Amino acid sequence: SDLATSSTCEILGVTSASTKPGGLGQSFGNFTWNCSGQTANSDLAGALTIVNGNFTVQNTGGNYLQLLGTGQTFACAGNFSVNGTAKFNPQDSSGSAGNTLNIGGNFSVASSGKFDATSGGVVAINFNGSSPQTFANSGTISDAQNYDWKVNIGGMLALNSGLTVNSGGSFIVDGILNLGV
Repeated sequence: SDLATSSTCEILGVTSASTKPGGLGQSFGNFTWNCSGQTANSDLAGALTIVNGNFTVQNTGGNYLQLLGTGQTFACAGNFSVNGTAKFNPQDSSGSAGNTLNIGGNFSVASSGKFDATSGGVVAINFNGSSPQTFANSGTISDAQNYDWKVNIGGMLALNSGLTVNSGGSFIVDGILNLGV
């Protein structure tokens, strides 16, 4: 069964790729990954696809948390945050098909965080909130050519820091973009 929107699931004890938790094939309220003892990359490969509140990658022990497999979609109705010493890879190692992140709240990468799509294929990042959203990056967003950023119709996004879009990536605004100038 699905967890209530006000609930929080915090994952604390994952240490290796083989110890990833089960039961992720449901919708969650808020979800936090906080595994300081993680000694290898952890691949959730599409097991977690719906968070009705905030999604936070707090700590990965200096390794990656990989969220999606091939050609999959992850929906986060609230804030999407990569904090602490977290490294986050939104897609699988094959990179053969694009993945989609739908974000209804703010997107942030903290100073020691890393958001990285090194495996190749394009990741579509859609800002689709009904309230104004913000983008803030004081950490690292790698492989900018692998992202297609989009502010959907009716949406409003404020860039609170720079956003690089390289050749091969895109930034489409069908709503409102506030550059803060």
